[in-house]
Amino acid sequence: MLMGEHAVLYGSAAIVGAIDHRISVVLTPRADNRICIMSERLGHYQTSIDAITLKDPFRFVLAAILQFETELSVGFDLMIQSQFSDQLGLGSSAAVTVAVVAVLLSWLRKQKDQNKIYSLALDAVRHVLKL
Repeated sequence: MLMGEHAVLYGSAAIVGAIDHRISVVLTPRADNRICIMSERLGHYQTSIDAITLKDPFRFVLAAILQFETELSVGFDLMIQSQFSDQLGLGSSAAVTVAVVAVLLSWLRKQKDQNKIYSLALDAVRHVLKL
């Protein structure tokens, strides 16, 4: 997003552009109920399935995970790699939220069409921003 990123959440328009940088999220199942989030840029965070709360700097990631809380029977490691900073205002929070929703849907073998990913990611972002 170049301008109007948060305005979109209220139904307004935004100016969007593409950049040639990526965010990737890799999920590795665990045998216990721990959720471990690792990011080269933001550090590490651990919690358990039954204690997920929104904590900086991973609040968007955790909001995405929280939507699947009742469907999680085991924990997982989540490795996040980003080719751009979360401080630039380029939609990194939305991008990582979409990536986490997509990887969880895939891992849980759920329907993974673009509309489903968009809807769940939008709900997660709105939850974080209290909209």
